[in-house]
Amino acid sequence: GELPDNPSGDAGDPVLARDEVTGTIYFATLTNTLGPIEVFRSFNNGNSFTAPVVATPGKTGFQDKPWMTVDNFPGTGQGNVYVTATDFSGVSGIYFFRSTNQGTSYGPSGGTLIDPSSGVQGSWITVGPNHTVYVFYFDGSAAPQTIKMRRSFDFGATFTPAVTVATLNTTAVGGNLGLTRDNASAETFRSNAFPQVVVNPVNGHLYMTYNNDPAGADKANVYFTSSTDGGVNWSTPVRVNDDSTTNDQWQPTIAVT
Repeated sequence: GELPDNPSGDAGDPVLARDEVTGTIYFATLTNTLGPIEVFRSFNNGNSFTAPVVATPGKTGFQDKPWMTVDNFPGTGQGNVYVTATDFSGVSGIYFFRSTNQGTSYGPSGGTLIDPSSGVQGSWITVGPNHTVYVFYFDGSAAPQTIKMRRSFDFGATFTPAVTVATLNTTAVGGNLGLTRDNASAETFRSNAFPQVVVNPVNGHLYMTYNNDPAGADKANVYFTSSTDGGVNWSTPVRVNDDSTTNDQWQPTIAVT
């Protein structure tokens, strides 16, 4: 299938989520107008999609780096759709939106502010088996740069204060690692230190992976940290790659069964 034509178009940064009960597939994307984030829905496993719904109502400037998830755990909150995006329109910060009617509409208008800093982006949402909503994000607004988390116990209506999950060595915008085509080349390409997080569906433990610039000549390694108390405390990060070279390891992803 393909996304239907619409005046705003679709311009990248796609994010997919699935409602495991209804089978609805949600597809979020930037727009050609660099305005609000749009979400398309498919009720037939991606063979066709509906016209988009604005997932960031009340936002008119450039909204970037969206993320999205569906609460697939039984009980109150099941089927809720949660969306975050970074506002680069001059009203800086990461904003949170939710749908409690299977993606028919989203709110609140203007979003719930997660962090107002100008250096935050790369948000990531996940949901625990007790319906706790976790929003992780990169914070480059001050040194040292960090990965932070806020959580909600009321389906995204309010959030607890931010917790620092990991402290980074990288100092560039977005956690850029300064990677090049090869060690002798000046041909750089973009990278970031944004987190990816999954929740153990049985006990609610949180597992996060990210890349960072370690000390010394090595530019990029992949790290893992976990929390067994709902994100209050986090384990000392462990380097995942075990090489002793200066080869670059970056852009990790993570899954849990």
